[in-house]
Amino acid sequence: MYNFKKIIHTELSAKGMVFEMTNKTKVIVAITLIMMVVVYQIGKTETKTTYAEETVTVNDTAIRIRIIPNSNKYEDQQAKKMVRYAIDEYLAANKSAFETINSARGFIMQNIGDIEDTVAHVLDTINYETGFEVSYGAHLFPEKQYNGETYEAGYYESLVITIGEGMGNNWWCFMNPDLCLGPSATSNESEDSSDWNAQYNAMESTQEAFQEKKFKSYIGEVVDTLFGTKETEAYVISDDLAKSNEHYLAANKAVIHKKPTPVQIVKVHYPKRAAAVITEAYFRTPSTTDFNGIFKGRYIDFEAKETSNATIFPLQNLHEHQVNHMIEVKKHGGITFLLVKFSKFNEIYLLPCENLAKFWQEYKLGNRRSIRREEFAQYGTRIPEGAFPRIDYLKVVEELFL
Repeated sequence: MYNFKKIIHTELSAKGMVFEMTNKTKVIVAITLIMMVVVYQIGKTETKTTYAEETVTVNDTAIRIRIIPNSNKYEDQQAKKMVRYAIDEYLAANKSAFETINSARGFIMQNIGDIEDTVAHVLDTINYETGFEVSYGAHLFPEKQYNGETYEAGYYESLVITIGEGMGNNWWCFMNPDLCLGPSATSNESEDSSDWNAQYNAMESTQEAFQEKKFKSYIGEVVDTLFGTKETEAYVISDDLAKSNEHYLAANKAVIHKKPTPVQIVKVHYPKRAAAVITEAYFRTPSTTDFNGIFKGRYIDFEAKETSNATIFPLQNLHEHQVNHMIEVKKHGGITFLLVKFSKFNEIYLLPCENLAKFWQEYKLGNRRSIRREEFAQYGTRIPEGAFPRIDYLKVVEELFL
């Protein structure tokens, strides 16, 4: 039996809600939550009766590929197609690896990082900021029609690329026994994701953890509706660093500021005498890094980035003049590094300049496109988040450089 009182309390506390309720409001909320609990328990019992004895069988006689976009919005569907074209090109260049199912498996497992880099490169090129995930294994598919044959719903060995929330009409095809490439595979792009989501949720609902997660999420939605609250937006790394630097300054620990961007204003429009709107401007010189200052008599200069990607940081998110600037700062005795936040895991890493320079050299030679999250853990240092300061990066700087 779930502790619904604890779940509800946790959800309300997580939202930081402080409010006063009248007796009438309390009654409405109580009745609403009781009804939700009853409905949840009924649904939970029915789910167990229907699916408890289901045995999952993985069809491993073929390997599928699936690309699921964030939604059915035009820009999300276009992103899916761009990723598909790039993956088509990548697979076509390695077509011989897919002649047997075992060679196909081996190729995918050995090159999953390259596949992730390919997706990241495409999305970054089109300035598409939604994250993605690449996974290989047993994935649930609804019933499919392909080349006149019907494939039953179930778990299939597959490579799945999920972009964002993965709620849009998707594209799928085979990687083995027949590697399908090009326009012939597009016949599956009109698939209605609602049927897919219905089957997926029905089969996954046999897991109690999944049920509890859905229930807690629903509680949150009802609370938002009743009280007009909304979740606080997550701070981006630049906001947190600004607050951390203010703390360092107030504590007389360091003087570090964000560098101003050199902009040349060309044209200004004055819709009102007291208001001015810049309508045309350009960067006078390329900006270097984000932050600089003094800490314990040493000059500090660093760049800060954030990525929604769960596994990699694309190196093309940096510019060559930025990396060259950091190398020059280090050459002259300054402390310089790269801070990267993996927002999906709320993890922040400090990567020293000398290690960044090695990765950058490989990037320039065409031997890599990104730095993997585990490489940040290996060659950098994770910075724990706190309260005062929010990101205590100077503690790591002191340990590594002083």
